[in-house]
Amino acid sequence: MLRGVARRILADPENVTPSSEAARLNRAGEPSPADHLAMMYGKPSAGRPWNAQSLKNILLSEATLGYLMHQHRPVLDRQGNPVRLCEGLWDRATHDALKKVILARRAPWSRRTNRDYLLTEIALCGQCHTRLYTQTSIDEPPRYTCTARNEGWRQAWNCRPAPLIRAHSLDAFVEEWFLRELRDGLIYETVYDSGNGIPERIAETRASRERLRADREAGLYDAPDDAAWFRDRYAALGRELAALEAEPQRDRETFMRP
Repeated sequence: MLRGVARRILADPENVTPSSEAARLNRAGEPSPADHLAMMYGKPSAGRPWNAQSLKNILLSEATLGYLMHQHRPVLDRQGNPVRLCEGLWDRATHDALKKVILARRAPWSRRTNRDYLLTEIALCGQCHTRLYTQTSIDEPPRYTCTARNEGWRQAWNCRPAPLIRAHSLDAFVEEWFLRELRDGLIYETVYDSGNGIPERIAETRASRERLRADREAGLYDAPDDAAWFRDRYAALGRELAALEAEPQRDRETFMRP
């Protein structure tokens, strides 16, 4: 399920975010990490929702590479490599690509919803042409309504009476129109291909060497015997990196398919 989230974000980083994916997982009824853990131990699910920040933290963590973690950093073995507990959810290049698109994004100033209304951010008022919002209450079904005049928008000054329609009625009308006008059609999806694995192994080896260098600069290998071990291990990583760079590579790419 998390691999699917990563693929969707990498295929369309402008529109798919950890927040939108958390909302999608909640709509789909996917158990949150807490509920999944409870069910693994034979306990009932409490229906706790996915949290956008928690999902973001999962996607950015190097634990998804299968590493043993301590204080948000991979634990290193005596050779300076991260201790791997299991196969990762994805490779180093995918991890770096996720970090790049997730950390570079700035949340836009727009009102969104985690409810699965069909026309959220799509339906517009037929009089003042501002966006309709959803209203809910205990004793009435959800409805789309225009709130622009009540909020003092200048272009909605003459929006009287403000439109209000039950959500299921408008959703049904739009669905009927959509199927009647467009009928069957070929749908394409954006696919993320991670390549042949050589670029990922190069990135992994470089990351191990950088971690080793950072620990050296922090004074962890100042003792004479530690210094000798550091030189041997650093040289071995350099030889491994040179051998990998000599192999043919197929970079990751994004393409469309039916």
